[in-house]
Amino acid sequence: MAIDQDQNASKDTHENKRILIIDDNKAIHDDFKKILCVNNNKNSHLDELESSLFSQKTATPTQLNFELSFALQGEEAVERVKEAIQSGKPFAMAFVDIRMPPGWDGVETIQHLWQEDPNLQTIICSAYSDYSWHDINQKLGNNDRLLILKKPFDSIEVLQMAWAMVSKWNLAKQAQLKLENLENLVMLRTQKIEEKNTLLEKSIVELNTTRSQLVHSEKLSSIGQLAAGVAHEINNPISFISGNIEVLKEYCQDISNMMMSYLSLESDVIKGKKDDITNRCKQLKAKREAIRLMDILSDLDKLIDDSLSGSLRIQNIVNDLKSFSRVDSKKASQMDLIAQVIDPALRLAANNIKYKCRVNKSLSPLPLYLGHPGELSQVIMNLLVNASDAIENQGDITITCDVIDSHIHINISDNGSGMDQEQRLKIFDPFYTTKEPGKGTGLGLSISHGIIQKYAGELNVESQLGKGTTFNIRLPIPSVMENHISDGSDED
Repeated sequence: MAIDQDQNASKDTHENKRILIIDDNKAIHDDFKKILCVNNNKNSHLDELESSLFSQKTATPTQLNFELSFALQGEEAVERVKEAIQSGKPFAMAFVDIRMPPGWDGVETIQHLWQEDPNLQTIICSAYSDYSWHDINQKLGNNDRLLILKKPFDSIEVLQMAWAMVSKWNLAKQAQLKLENLENLVMLRTQKIEEKNTLLEKSIVELNTTRSQLVHSEKLSSIGQLAAGVAHEINNPISFISGNIEVLKEYCQDISNMMMSYLSLESDVIKGKKDDITNRCKQLKAKREAIRLMDILSDLDKLIDDSLSGSLRIQNIVNDLKSFSRVDSKKASQMDLIAQVIDPALRLAANNIKYKCRVNKSLSPLPLYLGHPGELSQVIMNLLVNASDAIENQGDITITCDVIDSHIHINISDNGSGMDQEQRLKIFDPFYTTKEPGKGTGLGLSISHGIIQKYAGELNVESQLGKGTTFNIRLPIPSVMENHISDGSDED
């Protein structure tokens, strides 16, 4: 019980009990003092009222005193309210007389009071019918801050109304403070969430950047692994182009000598020097036959065609490498999956797989596809290299593509060593590899899986140990791709 009393006492010290009495009659001020400023004296008026209501006296609170202030006119009351607000001690409520000549009446006074302090609870004290309730509502509005007390008023009624309005003000203040605390808490939580979101967005940007760098690094790693083969594919056409140019150089020298002889003869004929023309012509014929000029002329077209073909092969390889490894393409584009993805990957990997793998192709026409050729070509290349590595001596790699159930299917199969169930479950995990140390990073299939997922597709694997493996790429048809492929991709 002592704890409850201490709690109540602590609560009372924080309650606002300030009341403003506004009446032009000072005697009324004294009446309010007698009613609202009551101690636990045995002869107090409150004890008399209690005796009249109950058969025995009841214990009263240790302190019922309100803090009263007084004003004789409305203008004075407004100043009191302003001062109270400025001092940080606003009034909880006000008793306002309806008639206060020669100044404002009670209704007008309340209008001014509410302009200064909208939270002020008010009670109109009236002994006249100057204002009807309808008139008061029209001037002050229908709200819960206003009560009417008829004169002559009863002391208990005054006390009850004072406690009710003061308690209402304090409850409203507590609710306001709780709301402010809640708003502050929400603001702090929101700020923390925004900070976490900012960190998350930064982490996502860093993750995407790292992923882009990792993808590009894996591309370069793939090129590094295929470097010897690519170099061989370039060196072959370069070699015969170089040889053709050497032959062409010799042919050009022979043709040049013949042309000089013919020009000399032509000049002499024009000048009228016809001596020994027959012998000179015989000499030219012998020279022409010696260098086999007609054979040279017939070889020129073939040499030039072969050289052009070789340069075209080099150009295709360079373009394939550029398409495969470039990082400057930001915008997705329409592409031919066979011509721009599958064939370039085969050309780049050709020299590394052709000595032990026979490549079988069954490629049905595919619709144009929206994406980045380098990304998808990287996937095909990774699957081709893995298929080749799974074949120890001689074997077959089969590539098929078709449109099935509104999806593009690309299958790459091999008859190599295959995988067991444990390997199949881990095959797309980053850094997991079944290859010997130094022969793989363990990122190729993981990155390939991520690329296909970015295109809202699937990369699945079927394998039997000792019988081979099939990777299936399943991509949605182009009509749904625009919703999945970002123009801001920076991985290709």
